[in-house]
Amino acid sequence: MNRLGWYIAGVLLWLATGSPPLWSSCPERVERREASDAESGNVRLSASTPDSSISTFALGQRVTLEFSVEGHAQSDEPLALKLHFVDETGRTVKRQELVIHPDKGVRWKAQLTAPSQRMGFWRVYVSLSNGQTLPREGLRQRGGYLTYAVVPDPARRTLYSERETFFGMNGLFSRQANVMPYLGLRWMYEPSTIAVRQYGYAWGQLEPDYAGQFADDRAAARAEKRTYPLNLFVHNSAYFVDGVRKPWKVYSLPTLFYAPPKWAVLPGTARGAHGHLKPEAEGAWRNYCIQVAQAYREQYPDRVENIYQITWEPQDDSGDERLIRTYQIAYRALHEADPRAVVIGPACSTTMLSRAWDARLLEKGLGNYLDGYSVHHYLSRIPNDPGDLGSTPEQNGMIEGLRSIASLVRKQTGRRLPLFATELGFNDDGDPGQELLQAQAHVRSSLILLGEGYRLHMPFSTYLPGYGFYDSLQGGSYFPKRAAPKAVVPAYAAMTFLLEGHKSTGPIAGLGSRAWGYTYRRGEGTVQALWSETRRPVRLPVEQPHVEVFDWMGNGTQIATPLGIVEVRIGPNPIYIRSGTGSPND
Repeated sequence: MNRLGWYIAGVLLWLATGSPPLWSSCPERVERREASDAESGNVRLSASTPDSSISTFALGQRVTLEFSVEGHAQSDEPLALKLHFVDETGRTVKRQELVIHPDKGVRWKAQLTAPSQRMGFWRVYVSLSNGQTLPREGLRQRGGYLTYAVVPDPARRTLYSERETFFGMNGLFSRQANVMPYLGLRWMYEPSTIAVRQYGYAWGQLEPDYAGQFADDRAAARAEKRTYPLNLFVHNSAYFVDGVRKPWKVYSLPTLFYAPPKWAVLPGTARGAHGHLKPEAEGAWRNYCIQVAQAYREQYPDRVENIYQITWEPQDDSGDERLIRTYQIAYRALHEADPRAVVIGPACSTTMLSRAWDARLLEKGLGNYLDGYSVHHYLSRIPNDPGDLGSTPEQNGMIEGLRSIASLVRKQTGRRLPLFATELGFNDDGDPGQELLQAQAHVRSSLILLGEGYRLHMPFSTYLPGYGFYDSLQGGSYFPKRAAPKAVVPAYAAMTFLLEGHKSTGPIAGLGSRAWGYTYRRGEGTVQALWSETRRPVRLPVEQPHVEVFDWMGNGTQIATPLGIVEVRIGPNPIYIRSGTGSPND
């Protein structure tokens, strides 16, 4: 699919331009925007959030915006800086004007405190009275504005074991623009998609030249007392409070038969990140899996279980037996070398559109070599745009599709295999007008996946244009130095804050047509998430004298329920009702 091409193009660009900015111990202060040559006159307008490289702030933290105008002399026609603050729906929050008084160096600079009393998303349109606006910056596809978000404080989030943790991200991460703590995400891919041999566990990267290359490189590293594979972002994730580093625990998920080496696949079968294993390379694949299991156990000695995804979007009209044989070898080798191994796959990206391929492979015995079933849950039927937002997840049959997958797997394997969502993205096409739809799609699909009992979910992606939760402002779409949030960021952060560590007790009945909801429980506390395509009131029974109702950005209001009924209004943006005790992050 075209997402793989974007990955490869980005990696090649990174390799051509130098090392990614991953080794800084603290985020950089944000640099000012630079004007383009097309701007009117010689005046240069820039804006930034100097206290955050990702323009994302914990609730209670002051949000400072900085503006600069250069090239405007005092003798020129007077100028004013015009600011228009809107929320994720485009509703005006505030308008403000600042008079520009340039200094002798014909440069004017000012800071102001922005609205931040509640959690949410703000888009700030910035312009001069002469009509000039902010230029487009970095990989952001539109200019004229900056964005910022206010989210739950990462320090208030609870750390759960990997078996209790649901939320993650499919993407690459920069230390200088580290978004994981603010989104509340723990799961991430072991950096196997980076085309550098020292990182991750993708076979094609660690043994590109010959069988046994990984073992040789590990032995050489040990002799020199070096770590191999190298530790990367996954081992050093953190956030900062007043300049003090606070560790952020993450859990990695490797994919082993990712872009297998050319010498190990049948000629003409390489497609995307998959290929058909040569019969004569079966021994090499087995030995590689054993070596990976040994290395992974050493790298993560505290893990309760080690999850290994084998393939990445291997769907094809041929090669069924070769694929099943690949899993058979990996399953036996990984369990032999790692008593904590959990083998998952096949990570097909067309399963939500048709279960025919999955059914065929399961009928032939693929399920005998799986401990869990992973899927890339793309819903769109539009060619080359699997993340199209023309229809909602519910309109595309997401709930019915998930239940069909679970039924198929249970029928063909005779077991209730845990289900894993290891990729699902929505493409806003770089259009700010679609960002609200993207946010709704991500939050609602995640609520559905958790509600339908999935083990973990890794949406796509961090900074990639169109699909990203963030726009990359400097440094590319893989390891940016600066990034700006979209509307999905605070909405997703609120959901993870309220629901991480919870398990679904099933859907909520009686909400009416085109309305959905699930109840999630932890201990004696419950959180109910509800939404609908049209705005409407609903009444729900409750067992508590009061409940707390949260909007989709996480802002809560306590409501008395002396009659055992709570009435709320629902719509396209999910709301949450929390009751009882035992819920996290109280």
